[in-house]
Amino acid sequence: LRIFRPPAAPRTSAIPFVQRPGFANSLRLRPPRRPAATLRAWSVVTQSPPGPPTIVTPLGRYLARWQVTFTYYFGLGSNLGDRSANLIAALAWLATEGEAVTVSSIYESEPVGGPEQDQFLNMVCVVKAEKKPMEMLSIVKVIEVELGREPGERWGPRLIDIDILAAGLLRVKTPELEIPHAELTNRLFASLPLAEVHPLFKPPGTELQISAIATMLLGSAEVTKWRPREDLLQNLPEGVWAGTL
Repeated sequence: LRIFRPPAAPRTSAIPFVQRPGFANSLRLRPPRRPAATLRAWSVVTQSPPGPPTIVTPLGRYLARWQVTFTYYFGLGSNLGDRSANLIAALAWLATEGEAVTVSSIYESEPVGGPEQDQFLNMVCVVKAEKKPMEMLSIVKVIEVELGREPGERWGPRLIDIDILAAGLLRVKTPELEIPHAELTNRLFASLPLAEVHPLFKPPGTELQISAIATMLLGSAEVTKWRPREDLLQNLPEGVWAGTL
C-alpha cells in the first residue's frame, strides 16, 4: 500500500518585530510590489524628530526606499512693497524646485489677526517635486529669506509668505510642519484660490471638496479677485505654470 503525501508548503521566513527609537514594536515590512504612481495616492502620517511620535501608516516606512513625487499646493501672500512683484518672484524660485504645474488668479484679502496693516495679495501655485515635506519646508524658508522677508510678529506684515497648504493626500503632523495646513479650511484667502486650480480636491481629513469649503466660507472675510489668471500668465515665462489639474 502506497500512501500519498502532498508536498509540503514552501517555508517562508517570519517577519520579525523590531524596536525603533520613539516607536512601539512595529513590523518590518517589505516594499510593496506597486509602481510609485500608486503610492502617491496613499495617505501617510510621518514623524520628524524631535517631537512626540505620531502614527505612521505602512507607506510611511517606504518613503526612504521609493522615489515618490508629491503634488505640493503652495499658498503665497504679500502685503509689503510691490506685492505682485513679490508673488511673481516667489513663483520663479518655486519653479526651480520641481515641475511648475499651474497657478490661480491673484486675490486681494483683508488681514486676519495681527496689527493694523495693508491688504494682502494671495494666490496658490502647484508644484510636483520629489522632495520630501521637511526638505520642501526648508527650501520654502530659504526662498522667503532670499526674497527679503525679515522676522516679525505673528500675523504681522510680510514681504512674502509661502505656506505648504497640502501635498496631495499626504498627512503630516510634526512640531515644525502640519499638512494639510491647519487653517486651510478656515481661511477664504487660501481655500478660494485652491478651489480655482483644483475644485474637486478633498483635503485629507475632510469629507468636503475644497470648492464646497470655499463656498461655505464666502462672507467670512473680504476676498476679491485682483488679477485674473490669464493676465498673470502673460507676465510669466511662456508655457510655465500654464497647466491644469
